[in-house]
Amino acid sequence: GKSTLCAVGLWIDISINIIKLPDLQDLNKELLGRVIIARSVLFAQLEGVDYLIIGFGDGHMTNYIFDTNTGQLSNKKEISLGTQSISLKKFKYKGSTQVFACSDRPTIIYSKYKKLGFSTVNLPILFRELYT
Repeated sequence: GKSTLCAVGLWIDISINIIKLPDLQDLNKELLGRVIIARSVLFAQLEGVDYLIIGFGDGHMTNYIFDTNTGQLSNKKEISLGTQSISLKKFKYKGSTQVFACSDRPTIIYSKYKKLGFSTVNLPILFRELYT
């Protein structure tokens, strides 16, 4: 189906706006309380829990539990995944959705027992396993 919500990162006040599509109705605005801007914003459902995950330009990441009906964010958690800008991408592994956080310390974000877990990736070993 089509997406009915959009998350937009604003540079002016370092915030995230949750917008309903197609009428562009503002549902929520969350001030991120940071100096560094958001570089990657992603909605992900992991083990039935909806998250909004935000990667920043300084290697930090923030995630919220996201209410898909109201656009409200709760349960804010922050973690440092490195020192460089983070780019986020969803993928499936063994039938479950996971998130790849690409940065100077690449990390897989997954859910186990409805809690987020973080596993750093050794790229040379991964590439050797995939391509030999």
